[in-house]
Amino acid sequence: MSDVKTTVRTLRVFEVFADTKHPLTLSELASKIRVPASSCLLIIRTLLNQGYLFEEGRNLYYPTGRMREICNMIGEQDFVAMRLNSDIEKLRDETSETVTLAKRQGANLIYLSVAESSQPVRATVRVGRIRPLHATATGKALLSLLNPEEIDALLMQAPLEKNTRRTITSRSKLVREIETSSELGWFFGFGESYPDLAAVSVPLLIDNSAYAVTIMGPSQRIEPNAAKLAERLLPLVKKYSSRSLPASATTAKPRARKATTTPSRKSAPAK
Repeated sequence: MSDVKTTVRTLRVFEVFADTKHPLTLSELASKIRVPASSCLLIIRTLLNQGYLFEEGRNLYYPTGRMREICNMIGEQDFVAMRLNSDIEKLRDETSETVTLAKRQGANLIYLSVAESSQPVRATVRVGRIRPLHATATGKALLSLLNPEEIDALLMQAPLEKNTRRTITSRSKLVREIETSSELGWFFGFGESYPDLAAVSVPLLIDNSAYAVTIMGPSQRIEPNAAKLAERLLPLVKKYSSRSLPASATTAKPRARKATTTPSRKSAPAK
């Protein structure tokens, strides 16, 4: 196995255990990470020897607490996430919707912190998940901190894939929407990544780095209340960001978009 392929497969081992939450056999683990049993055994033996897995019973494996301890130590130094976590959790409690903190990573965004709603129908997202910029409110907020030329150059790195009929796939149209939303001080995505999902987001410029805080959930709850939810987000810009709000930020409203679908009763993937 190549070093890169082995690394990806090793990370998948921990993701699988996070999903299943119980010990697995060699064959079960190999099936879930989609590798031959012989390759999976090599990974297991390495993780056992390094103290990341332990054997429970005969041929049953589960992670030790070592990875959690390492991640906790790393998390303790994630100063931006630490500063905003209490505000993110407070927003989650006040709105009953999922709230996230994200950062731009190349032509994508990555979620750094998540306070998930407890409602049966909700947006769900994992820390570390990577999403494209063009089809999310979060991505538009992050792009807004670049100038139009930088946005255009960044969006040229990959095609603007059409996820739904409402996804913006024209670079010029996306730049215009970002400019219009910048006048509001906040950004929205209504059914552009997934038909039943909507979100509102604000950009934060902290220590010269771009972040975005987003409230997301089913379209039926988010779209009619987008302006009110944005008002909940705007104080974070004043509190944390070195970039000022536009004068119209507390009064402007987004242009209307017609909802097309109804959320299912399952948890929805995130915007």
